Amino acid sequence: MPTESLKTNPLREGLNSRTMPDPCTLVIFGASGDLTHRKLIPALYNLAADGALPPAISVVGFARRDKTDEIFRAELEEATRKFSRQSLNDELWKSFASSVSYHRSAFDNFEGYQDLARKLDELDAANLVARHIKTKPPIVEDFRPADAVKSYPDLIRAAEAPVIDTSCAALLQLARRVQQSGQKVVLTGEGADEWLIGYPWYKSNKILEGLNLLPGLRLGELARRSFLRLNNMPQYSRQFRRDVEDSIGGPNAWVDAYGLLSTTKLRFYSDSMHAVRMQSNPWADLQMPLHRAKHWHPLNRGVWIAGRVTLAGHLLQAKGDRVAMHSSVEVRYPFLDEKVFDFLAHLHPKWKLRGFHDKYLLRLLAKRWLPPSVYQRRKVIFRAPLDSFHLDPEPPYIGQLLSPESLARTGYFDSTAVQHWRKAFRQMRPGSLPRLSAESGLAAVVATQLWHHLYIDPHLADLP
Repeated sequence: MPTESLKTNPLREGLNSRTMPDPCTLVIFGASGDLTHRKLIPALYNLAADGALPPAISVVGFARRDKTDEIFRAELEEATRKFSRQSLNDELWKSFASSVSYHRSAFDNFEGYQDLARKLDELDAANLVARHIKTKPPIVEDFRPADAVKSYPDLIRAAEAPVIDTSCAALLQLARRVQQSGQKVVLTGEGADEWLIGYPWYKSNKILEGLNLLPGLRLGELARRSFLRLNNMPQYSRQFRRDVEDSIGGPNAWVDAYGLLSTTKLRFYSDSMHAVRMQSNPWADLQMPLHRAKHWHPLNRGVWIAGRVTLAGHLLQAKGDRVAMHSSVEVRYPFLDEKVFDFLAHLHPKWKLRGFHDKYLLRLLAKRWLPPSVYQRRKVIFRAPLDSFHLDPEPPYIGQLLSPESLARTGYFDSTAVQHWRKAFRQMRPGSLPRLSAESGLAAVVATQLWHHLYIDPHLADLP
């Protein structure tokens, strides 16, 4: 008996027949106009509601008007509620909006396009990883110098200590963005660089200590001191370095890293602080088990310092739990799992630094799942601009914290040196070591003065 042919396949009923596009970053130029608000964003939201957008997609609005990401997203939400063909689902919008950001620039400003390129580089890399490990769209926060000035008081309150690294303020802002997107728990890779030798100074230290192997010559030490002298950097005495190395079992890459940062003390400390510095050795206060450490591989001594100082004292405090929980975001650390740590602690250093390939074992593992552009990517130190506190016009509270009266009231820093370097650093080449050193020193002065104001003497400045 003949039957009428089916017009539709019942097995495909309810299924989305559209082709899913690849993850990408969409840039909308002129994003403050009607076309974006009435057509483009409502259309993208409807695609998301229909399940036709890839899970890893980012939208960047490019326009001249001065506005924050939050204001931009709020305007888009209002427009989408008005012009979308589907009613707005609050949870879906929150997820969609977390992938939307705003980039302010004039269309004839070449530097604005350079900044956009850097932002897109971060977004593309994050989207690529999200696609391969099948996670939600990445959240990449646009952090401007003005944001550092605005958020630093909250950062010091969250960390309850002076924070020199301005990138911590960026993470504080990112945590707020994560919380606003409806996410409450995040994973982070803290511990990977510490346990698997991921920092670049291990490589430079390997070269310098190799030069010291020549009998009767300390070419590595000569190279260090010559480098600092050529860059007009202050230096500690040779005996000071020997005392430090003796207190931690021998040469250590972290002496180079922290030694370079701590040269700012020689520039900015007051006489009373120098007297305290001369009588103490904070490296010895770590109480490394010297009878055992002297027999360790130098890289393992570096791992010990990284875990005791950098991980606990900086990453978990100023970049991890404290800044995240300030926005009620819980951070979980897979690399701090006891079983993971125990496994990595038993590995020979050659599986961590093979030649000059850092995190060697982790890269081998990542090779199974990720493309070469990810697992072969060089280590990039996460940092934010250090000169944010010295914008023109200067934020009033910064001038108050660094005034001769406030500096004299706390007693930590040499007021004459602070006033000199606040002007002198502007004449240095941006990105040069001398300028970075001066900027980091001034950031330390601001952070310490701000901490003193918040927790000891609330009469140094009028905070915004």
